[in-house]
Amino acid sequence: TMFKRRIFYALALLVAGSVFLGSCSKDDDPITHFDPIITITPDQDTAFIHPGDTVSYQINITTADEIKFIELTSEIAGTLIPVWDTTMIPGPGTFAYNLNMVVPAVLPVGTVGKFSVSATTNFNLSSMESRFFKVIAPATSMSNYQGVKLQAQADGVNSAGINLSFYDANNNERFTYNQANEDANAAKIDLVFTHHSIFKGTATNAEMKFQSPNEANLKTMWNDFPAIPFAYNLTNKNQTYFKKLTTVDWDNLSYDAIATTVGSIGILSQVKDLNNGDYIGFKTASGKYGIIKVTDTYVQHNPYNASTITFDVKVQD
Repeated sequence: TMFKRRIFYALALLVAGSVFLGSCSKDDDPITHFDPIITITPDQDTAFIHPGDTVSYQINITTADEIKFIELTSEIAGTLIPVWDTTMIPGPGTFAYNLNMVVPAVLPVGTVGKFSVSATTNFNLSSMESRFFKVIAPATSMSNYQGVKLQAQADGVNSAGINLSFYDANNNERFTYNQANEDANAAKIDLVFTHHSIFKGTATNAEMKFQSPNEANLKTMWNDFPAIPFAYNLTNKNQTYFKKLTTVDWDNLSYDAIATTVGSIGILSQVKDLNNGDYIGFKTASGKYGIIKVTDTYVQHNPYNASTITFDVKVQD
């Protein structure tokens, strides 16, 4: 049909990426061969986007063997479209690809699409990873919350039940370490505030961070605290990206102006050195943009987890 042809050609023309190829040494006498490891960032299974938005993914493939063949495909509205494929020259054992795929504005709300990455080595071992996206209706409203106060991370049984370090920007809810472990709460949390100054002589704002809930650094940090009641669970946590902003017309922010001000968000999953007056842009796992305005910080070294940060936030609904 004319509609499907428009989708096919729009998608084919709007896919762009940059490739970096690196080389690694091959074992002279390999004994065991493994499937290629494919990593796609961000790692959430489904991205929620508006018609005309860009879906961005960083694709990395590693293998101890030579990569023989790599293929990227996309499927939208039942149409399978090759995005990029290549037969590799023997030698490279690493591959990186930045995929920026503009979703055609003609796609109706509710459309589900996916793209897949497959890789094959010269030993005929192969792997495949897929990610999905769903087209949602554009929204026009935003929420504005003032005086949000978060406490630094828990370090034991007591603080795990009372320190409000986790934040859901869309609903303006705060959670403790214990609460954040529950799947229903974890699905809503957008960021974690930490002030890990235990190894520093003095506490400073430089150690204050906003981190994505699924940031591996959080698991490492809480592994240092034997009194924490249970290990930090990364598997049920959301992916959030951050960006420090220099110029923000705070009083005149609107739904569209938030995204415009943040601009290209990048893949920074934690931002540190938080000070009064700082503006932090962020993008949630559901694709919503927001901006934080830091209004107060309280720095404490002993106990360091008594440190707090207070901020206002404007976020797309």
